[in-house]
Amino acid sequence: MSILTIELDSLTEDRLQQRSLQEGRKQEEIAAGLLALSLAVSPSAKVSEVQLLQKINQGWNEQEWERYHVLVTLRKEEHLTEADYQELCELTNARELAHANRLRLVLELANLRNITLDEAIMQLGIGSLRVE
Repeated sequence: MSILTIELDSLTEDRLQQRSLQEGRKQEEIAAGLLALSLAVSPSAKVSEVQLLQKINQGWNEQEWERYHVLVTLRKEEHLTEADYQELCELTNARELAHANRLRLVLELANLRNITLDEAIMQLGIGSLRVE
């Protein structure tokens, strides 16, 4: 086994220290294990990560969002017809299902990267995705 010196940013160093305390293992052991795991990821897993990211980033097209916002505005102005109301309900349900699916995909990505869901959300910059 060889010795390798690595400079870490403060956030990574803090995370490594927290994990060390949680697991009751030396930081060096954890870092070596994570590095080995990272290097062992097959190219097909990387393709899976790319595919997950593409799916996470998929969303409604401009027309769907525009129609949704028109219906929300009509609702706020109390000018919603029964047909408009039904359409808004359908769009809202579709949006919530897409949101739940997106969260499931982010969890898959977190598992693939061997990080927590919160860390994946932070890495992707989608903090508004979580519902508290």
